[in-house]
Amino acid sequence: MQELMIVAGEPSGDMHAARVAKKIRNRVSPLRISGMGGRELARLGQKQVVKTEGENSFGLAGAIAGLPGHLSRAHRLLQAAEENEPRAALLVDYSGFNMYLARGLRRRDIPAVHYIPPSAWSWGRWRARWLARQQVKVAAIFPQEYEVYKKVGADVEYVGHPLRDEITSAYDHRRCRDQLEEVIKNKGRPRLKSGEKVLALLPGSRKREIDSLLEPMLAAARRLQDDHYLRPVVAVRSEDSNLVRERLNDSLTDEVEIIAGHTRRVMGAADLGIISSGTATLEAALIGCPQLVVYRADRITAAAARILLRTDHVSLPNIILGREVVPELVQKEVSDDTIYERAGKLLLDDQANFAQQQGYREVREKVGSPGAAERAAELVIKTGGFPASFTGEE
Repeated sequence: MQELMIVAGEPSGDMHAARVAKKIRNRVSPLRISGMGGRELARLGQKQVVKTEGENSFGLAGAIAGLPGHLSRAHRLLQAAEENEPRAALLVDYSGFNMYLARGLRRRDIPAVHYIPPSAWSWGRWRARWLARQQVKVAAIFPQEYEVYKKVGADVEYVGHPLRDEITSAYDHRRCRDQLEEVIKNKGRPRLKSGEKVLALLPGSRKREIDSLLEPMLAAARRLQDDHYLRPVVAVRSEDSNLVRERLNDSLTDEVEIIAGHTRRVMGAADLGIISSGTATLEAALIGCPQLVVYRADRITAAAARILLRTDHVSLPNIILGREVVPELVQKEVSDDTIYERAGKLLLDDQANFAQQQGYREVREKVGSPGAAERAAELVIKTGGFPASFTGEE
């Protein structure tokens, strides 16, 4: 039986890896999958040598603290690779870990494809040179990324961004608002009233992000409620809802909606989103949600970023376009005062919101068309040299 190793180190990577694995399974059969994954890959029958972590290390300090555990997991995976002899390995995101793993796989003559590779185009171009030396095939998800990897001699193909498979066009605001009203109604909460705006608060998906950003977001939201007729809605993953509730005092619980598991629906319904820097900022752009981006890192990470970053921006829409399309508050700029001031202006400034929507159209063009998972699957099949007798029509 043909074997494919898949390594996805956090929940988002597990989800993207599973989508590619399904495409491969449609064309390569029988196929056994092993490696590192979470719930989505487990559903596909992956033999999990290592399970995906519930929460990735946040920042440089977190990565250093987690190093011994990462090395132990990597060695277990390499030992399994020696025993199982997979035809190829699909490495998804999780850059530092998978870069280390790539070297071990090359030494064992196991070809590897890195899907959602290190963002060497924004910082750390040595990482692109590293993957080139390890002879890893790179499935780039941004045009700038493709150019950087190509320049250093990496074997790279541009497959497009996986979010385009999920968000093919801007969301219908009215429809999303109706859907959000239904969710709120089912929770037994007061329904949205006519003219009441929705303020989406997305403090991130890591505990440290939530601890750092939720408090100033909520404080600003309460002040904005005094000036505007709006409903603050905290949108989080289902597994983070209890953590958010713990951070709310009793008075805030009555004033703020906590919606778990419907983040994109909340974005689509929102008149403005206050969003932690990360993939969610690109999701908001593809959905069409006006946004204010906030970012805080620990001191070590912030100091390193000032030295290493090759961009002046922290949010993906701005990085992709090379200019500010969405406003950003970074490090010491993040406070309830600054969030209140900037968000208040955006809620009233139709021209600024129109400019964001114009920029969002450019972002959609830049990140390419749907089909990233299919193109990544094709690259894995080609790299692994799966015999023609094992491939068929989808």
